[in-house]
Amino acid sequence: MASSKKNDVISVAPPHSVKKFELISEYVKAWIQILMLNPKCKGIVYIDCMSNSGVYKNDDGEEIKGTPLLVSEIIADAMQTYTDKKAYIYFNDVREDKIDLLKTRLPKQTSNFQIYTEVMDANELLRTIGNQFATMFKDMHFCWCMIPMMRI
Repeated sequence: MASSKKNDVISVAPPHSVKKFELISEYVKAWIQILMLNPKCKGIVYIDCMSNSGVYKNDDGEEIKGTPLLVSEIIADAMQTYTDKKAYIYFNDVREDKIDLLKTRLPKQTSNFQIYTEVMDANELLRTIGNQFATMFKDMHFCWCMIPMMRI
């Protein structure tokens, strides 16, 4: 089993975390397709309050994509089909080095697909963007992820 230090930018994801990445990705695939077909839905907002670097190593030491990269790719792909809808993604972590690495791996933004990255406490992020919910995000649907990767 690969080891991970708390200060590593790329963390080791144990098998249960890899499964979490898969489950959240499958959920988002279904969630976005259902919502994009709803004429009342103008778009989606996905918030990951503890995104980490988006890159992990599995137990074999192989680099794998975590939830931020998998989800952003799913949403970016959907926005190519649903060009009349908008997607806003927020990725946050308390460590700047993790967000810096994440930014190098994210899909390209388009006019209807925007990604925002922040470096702050998760609660502070939600307070900061909370004011936008009633104005900028009117008629949008939300999904947020605040599940920290468990360390054993």
